Amino acid sequence: MFRSGNTSALEALGVKGSNLSVALEGDRLVLSGRDGGTVAIPAHAVERLRHFGTEQVHELEGSIAATLEAKIWWSGSPRPVVLTAIAGQGGDYRATILDFAERVAAAHGPGRLQLGPGYATAIVNLLIVVPPCLLLFALLVGVSILDGGWWWLATAVIAPLFLWLGGRNLASRWPRRVRSIEAFRAGLA
Repeated sequence: MFRSGNTSALEALGVKGSNLSVALEGDRLVLSGRDGGTVAIPAHAVERLRHFGTEQVHELEGSIAATLEAKIWWSGSPRPVVLTAIAGQGGDYRATILDFAERVAAAHGPGRLQLGPGYATAIVNLLIVVPPCLLLFALLVGVSILDGGWWWLATAVIAPLFLWLGGRNLASRWPRRVRSIEAFRAGLA
């Protein structure tokens, strides 16, 4: 069991309150609003379950807590359900989501399980990273043309590096299906 913030998709399904408790009962993930309303998501009705997490950031004053998020597409709702564990509220997000993922995999195979933040996050992040790289590359090309010398060599070396960094940036954030429940478990760690 763990606590999560409520979303408009869950409010539309009748879950009330600013947060909710998430518990596994048999093969159903039960979401109960603090101010009333309950939704049960059966494992066999799940079309896709995606987990994404970030590590705790210690470098900033006060530190930023780790983020744990599950997004569940299921036949009972036209919009996905987003569950974000509330830091410091107790409970065990990882155990609950892993147990539910095991039930989804038992019903449908591991092909419905994914890891990663999402397509929009991957594309937006790429759009944030690429322009500075392109400007630096354009600067190197300009210096190569104007100054001559060995600048063209630096440009030729840096171009593949920028392509590799951009591809790695996109690939690391692109949602990916897992091949086994063990791979999903490793992604939760």
